[in-house]
Amino acid sequence: MILFDGPPPPPLDSAILYLENVITNNIIVDELNTVILVVLLVCIDTFLRLLIEATDYNKATNREGTVLNIMLALMWRGWGVVIVNGRPRRFLASKGLRMATFQKFVKQYPWFFILSILMMLAPDTETLGIRTDILLSQFFMYCPIVYELSSIVEKLRALDARNIVIIERLLGIIEKVIKNWIRCLVMYGLP
Repeated sequence: MILFDGPPPPPLDSAILYLENVITNNIIVDELNTVILVVLLVCIDTFLRLLIEATDYNKATNREGTVLNIMLALMWRGWGVVIVNGRPRRFLASKGLRMATFQKFVKQYPWFFILSILMMLAPDTETLGIRTDILLSQFFMYCPIVYELSSIVEKLRALDARNIVIIERLLGIIEKVIKNWIRCLVMYGLP
């Protein structure tokens, strides 16, 4: 407890002193690490979404899913309007992609982090031997991570790997290696 000898400090100074006593360095480090991880996961999620849109563009324009075609779609071709089934469609410049990223960074995730800090500032309460303020703070802090990981898994499932020639070739090579390995095990016995 800090004792003052003179007149009481101004309200802003007393609020800052209170926050310095309540919010420890560990809390700040946890919050910053979580924010960095969420930004990294959002970047991965956005890249996967762009990859899906590029493969959809290549499929709509009857192009193979080679690395060159995907790169050209990401850098140049995929940003324009394409007529699909008689209707114009945009792939990479879609409103949904922009709005989803905007909502994550501006509307959703900052509120989770603010709620996490507010729960940490809440009075220390225990229920059944569990500190509920810390539990709720951790819950709000890790919600964006869980959301982003589930979004990445969803994007990986939506990615049509058959349209990407490299993945098809890679799966073929892995399949051949496994078949040859099994054949060697059968011919020469188990090691």
